[in-house]
Amino acid sequence: MLRKISLKYEPNPALIFARIAHIPGAVWLDSGRPKSDMGRYDIMSASPRELLTPDNKPESVSPFEYVEFTRAKLPQISEQTSPFTVGLIGYFSYETGLPATTKPKIIQTPEFIWGCYLQSLVIDHEQQTSTFYYWQDEDVSGDDDLLDLLTQDDAENGVDPHFQVREILSLTGREAYGKNFSKILDNIRSGNTYQVNYTQAHLAKYEGNTFTAYLALRDRLPSPYSGYLNFGETKILSFSPEQFVQKIGHKAYTRPIKGTRPRHSDSTIDALNRKELEDSEKDKAENLMIVDLLRNDLSKKALPRSVQVEKLFELQSFANVHHLVSTIACRLDSHTSAMAVLEGAWPGGSITGAPKKRSMTIIDKLEPHQRGIYCGSIGYLSTQGDMDTNLCIRTISCDARAMACWAGGGIVADSDVDLEYFEALGKIETLLEGLAQFQHSVLTQRLIQNSPGNKREMKTIMVKKILADGSPCKKCGEVLAKLESSGLIDLIDEVIVADERDPSSAGMQLAKELNVERAPFFVVYRDGDEPEVHTIYIKFAKEVLEPMRAS
Repeated sequence: MLRKISLKYEPNPALIFARIAHIPGAVWLDSGRPKSDMGRYDIMSASPRELLTPDNKPESVSPFEYVEFTRAKLPQISEQTSPFTVGLIGYFSYETGLPATTKPKIIQTPEFIWGCYLQSLVIDHEQQTSTFYYWQDEDVSGDDDLLDLLTQDDAENGVDPHFQVREILSLTGREAYGKNFSKILDNIRSGNTYQVNYTQAHLAKYEGNTFTAYLALRDRLPSPYSGYLNFGETKILSFSPEQFVQKIGHKAYTRPIKGTRPRHSDSTIDALNRKELEDSEKDKAENLMIVDLLRNDLSKKALPRSVQVEKLFELQSFANVHHLVSTIACRLDSHTSAMAVLEGAWPGGSITGAPKKRSMTIIDKLEPHQRGIYCGSIGYLSTQGDMDTNLCIRTISCDARAMACWAGGGIVADSDVDLEYFEALGKIETLLEGLAQFQHSVLTQRLIQNSPGNKREMKTIMVKKILADGSPCKKCGEVLAKLESSGLIDLIDEVIVADERDPSSAGMQLAKELNVERAPFFVVYRDGDEPEVHTIYIKFAKEVLEPMRAS
């Protein structure tokens, strides 16, 4: 029998999950509250009874079938008191269920992990309730342990603050992006495809508590389909605004995002960006392509003639961007499982392209690494068969030593390479800036600990570029000011800011001599005849892309 205990409502769910985040198998499907009011529920659990991974999957079933078969063996609950009470929580990587690939992984994580949870805490922010659910056959002491942790005094709880990023690298340079962009346009002009979602990856070495990073990043990027999954050495930090597939009873929904404009601190500029997106025929056309694709994907499992577009081009504003979001729904017969619907729509059309299979073939040829969790999905499957999943954009995947995040965008016939490149980077700019704050602390420590001549200990700094006028660029002076305040300026003999869009510039020529392959912008620290090269990534506004010339 399912039992429940009412707990004190807490509007900030991070304070609750912090008490159990360290436990292996701890999972949090995060609403983004209190900074975002778009999500209603927070779902938390830990100490799963069983973990489903590729290592224990029977060969005769797909990963999706494996999860569904496991759900069917769990206690069946007829009364639905909450979207989730007991069931499965986990993730599928982008490559799940696709033909085997020889492409290398950036992060060494399993293709999928799902945990079986017979206890959970569900916070309903609309009703302002917190309810702990558990199945009565579950080990009583185990339930008491988790419940005790969830209700302990915060004074007894402390999140390990130690987290350091050692370096941040772009794995897709501006030049490589441009070449592949041209190949995608060639495919579009040849009639092979209409849209391709091409991505670029960033890699960072780290050490310490990834939950500390998650808390800092969710503060910057509160999103309604966020999540933190702690599966030992595999950890997922997702800040996704996009729902993928949801099943409630005999209905299924998908809500694709296509169309993006940045948020701005100036309300007037922010409103202009919003209006520009609302009026953009290009963005609406891209959104419509994906809506048609997902209508087809849902129809694979839907009842005949039941697929409907409930909302088209709805503008939604998130912490860092505005998006166009559409909603497609369908009805299902009583025998169609949530995992069958998810598998039929896999992978998501908004992160592949249209037509899907052809676009995926192009992606496979052009992207050098596996995507992993990026463009995969995290979510829950309740014991009664309901499901909710996100699409893992704005997501960081971690193994024991490194973390990676990706940025992508849909390329169509009239796409501009520079706009697409910088729009993609803009989607994860907040994530990269958030990670950079942990990088600065490392740099400062090492400046104090090491002699001025020890340049081998210097690490990458990340700085945000804002709109600026004049030449040389105003922001370059701000960069130098940041360097000076950190003490790093004493270690620099020469600073060169090079624009990759102008290969003939003196800065680019020097960068080429020093064998620098970074994107989109970098600073070279030169020390006599033995150069040490480190990078500063700066997102320049297009209208101020005049490069500084090195003398």
